[in-house]
Amino acid sequence: MSIDNLETVMVETGGPDWSKWAERLAAFQAKAEIGHYRQYVAYSAVVANAERPVFIITRLSSGEVVASSLVRRLQTRVYGLIRLSVDRGPCLLNIDYLAPHLEALKRVLRNSGAWLRLNPYTCGECASRADIVLRRSGFTRTRGGAGEYNTTASIDLSRAGGEQWDDFRPSVRRQIRRAEKLDIEVLHDEEGAFAELFFSQCHSAAREKGYGLPGGVDALNVFRALITARPNPVLFVSRYEGRIVAGIALMPAGNRMIYEWGFSGTQPGDRHLPLSHRLHWEAMRWARGKGYAYYDLGGFWANRGEQDPINRFKLGFSPEIRSVLDEYYYPLSPVFGRLIEMAIRFRRRTSSTAGT
Repeated sequence: MSIDNLETVMVETGGPDWSKWAERLAAFQAKAEIGHYRQYVAYSAVVANAERPVFIITRLSSGEVVASSLVRRLQTRVYGLIRLSVDRGPCLLNIDYLAPHLEALKRVLRNSGAWLRLNPYTCGECASRADIVLRRSGFTRTRGGAGEYNTTASIDLSRAGGEQWDDFRPSVRRQIRRAEKLDIEVLHDEEGAFAELFFSQCHSAAREKGYGLPGGVDALNVFRALITARPNPVLFVSRYEGRIVAGIALMPAGNRMIYEWGFSGTQPGDRHLPLSHRLHWEAMRWARGKGYAYYDLGGFWANRGEQDPINRFKLGFSPEIRSVLDEYYYPLSPVFGRLIEMAIRFRRRTSSTAGT
């Protein structure tokens, strides 16, 4: 594999060249080994009106796209400085293209803002390799400044289904079998037929339990934008006695499928039903059949420990916790580089003090 003779292209979403690039980018992102839905062409439509994002594209001399970054231009409240943000990106055909793409980003964006922030969605060993590349390219780790999780529980789908089943806790296997005996029906939806009902239930559950929903009020719009695109998300819902009682939404991320949203019924009788375990089991089998390498349970909050109910639920499927890359930054303006570094150090100290 050669990484010589690479070319860089900047394309403005909605610009005169956008129509000819959108399909090419979507085709690349559908086969990228490293990626995240916040970097996909369809997602750009959700943020385009407010932030006019651009795509920085790295391609071979043959024209094949090997890396892309959806770059948002954000004005901060600190002296009106411009921060360029590549959320959960870039997308990469494979990790070998990270270093040249980082150099392309620095070169093309050097006069566009004060600093560049990114956090590629890579896990485990790949995250360790990416960390080395980022540091060598002059990027500094900010240790979770974006508020994203930096560990996750994931399941290797390359193993036989029986091996995955054997790794589950006995309590998880019992719940799956019990759901089958109760004839709880699992429906698979790639067209978005249940999307409105699903997100209505998600928002209700989030309000009742007091937690934030990824994407907030725009979660449904994000899902709708991606459902007709490549690679597209999928819903799984449980139906019992004619009523939808639980659901999960999976979002594509390179060679992974991520559990991003979910809800369980809140009616008094629902809490005694085995709702979510079988949903995830069926979703894993589906993802494996689609060729995904990993089923990602969408973050593990290490600071809460194994006694946290959500963490404990995820550990029932996968006892292996993998690291996820934190946020990294690169000062595009030497004038503000030191200022940014001081601000990050101050944030680290105050976060550390608050946690003690």
